[in-house]
Amino acid sequence: MASLNKDAAAFFARYEGVEAPDWSTASDLTRMGVESMAAEQTLGRVLRSHGVVRLTGPAVDANSARMDGAGELLTKLQKLVTALGASMEGSKSQVGSLAERFRSATQLRLVAGTAPGSVMLFVVPEAAPAEELYPTGEVPLVDDQRPLVDRSADALIDVLSEASSPAADSVVLGREIDEYGARVAAGIKGLASAVVDSGIEIEWSWAVPNQDRRTARLSMGTARWLGELVAGQSLDVEPVQLVGTLRTISDHSAWELRTDAEETVRIKRGDIPDAVTSSLWIGQRVRVDAELAMHVSPGGIERPEYTAIEVTSLDELPPPPPPRVLGARARETGDPKAIGPAPSDEA
Repeated sequence: MASLNKDAAAFFARYEGVEAPDWSTASDLTRMGVESMAAEQTLGRVLRSHGVVRLTGPAVDANSARMDGAGELLTKLQKLVTALGASMEGSKSQVGSLAERFRSATQLRLVAGTAPGSVMLFVVPEAAPAEELYPTGEVPLVDDQRPLVDRSADALIDVLSEASSPAADSVVLGREIDEYGARVAAGIKGLASAVVDSGIEIEWSWAVPNQDRRTARLSMGTARWLGELVAGQSLDVEPVQLVGTLRTISDHSAWELRTDAEETVRIKRGDIPDAVTSSLWIGQRVRVDAELAMHVSPGGIERPEYTAIEVTSLDELPPPPPPRVLGARARETGDPKAIGPAPSDEA
C-alpha cells in the first residue's frame, strides 16, 4: 500500500501545472475529436481527377495521326467540356463570352502517350480541386462537393454513351441536349463534325479519385448521326432580341443594326414580308426578334449569324409630305421621288 501511494504521488507530480481538459462528458470528447479531425484536413480533397482521350479510326495509322485533324478534335472537345460546365452553372446562351471562372475551372492539360493502333492523350485539370472547392481554405465537415470539371466530364460521357447506345432515342437525347442550351448543342455539333471531317474517332474516359473510371466512345457513324440530330432539331439555334438603330436596309442582303450595346451586327432578312421591309427606314429604332446560330468558317473562326423573325418599330412613322410639295419639287429637279421641306404659309 505504501508503494502504491508513492507511485500515485509521483504520477501527480509529473503532471503538476498541466491545464485541466475542457471536456467533462464522453459526448464532449467525441465532438471535439471530430472537430479536431476536420480542422486538420485543411485542404480537403487534394487529388486531381484524370482522363484519357484515345484517338482511333481510319485516319489513325499505328500510333500517329494528322496534327491538324487531332488538334481540331481536341479543341472542340475542350470547348464542349467548358460549355457543359458553364451550362450546369446556369450559363447556357451562345451570346457573349463565357466567364473566366468557367474556363479556368474546366481547363484541361495534355500529356501524350501511345497505345497499339491508337494515340492516347492523358489529360488532367489545370486547377487543383482545393482552388475551386475551398477558396477560403475552410473545408466543410461533410464534404460532398464535386469540381465543375468532374461534373462536366461525366455529363459528356452521359451524352456520348446515350448517343452510342444501340437503342438511342433521338427525341429523348434531343431533349437532354436542349436542356443544356444552344452553346452545348453547338459544341456537340462541332465535335461530331471534327470526327467526321478528320476520320479520327475518339474515346473519352474520366476517373475521379477512389471511383471507377467511366468511358464513352464517339465513332464516325455515331458522330454523323449526332451532328444530324442537332442540326435537324435546330438545337444549336436560340431566340434572341436585338434593340437598336437601323444602319442599312435591303430586300436582298443583310441589314446592319447598331445595338444599344454599341455593337454593329448583321441580320439576315429571313422571311420578313416585303411590305414590312419597305416600311423601314435608316435611322429607325427597332426591336428585332431573331434566331442566333454560330457560323464556323473553313478556317475554324466562329461568328454569330442572326436571322430576323419579326421587326417592331420603336419610333413613330414620320408624317408624309403634302402632295403639292412633291409635285413642285419634282418639277424643279426632274426627279419624281424628290421630297423637299413644306413651304411656309406666310409665303
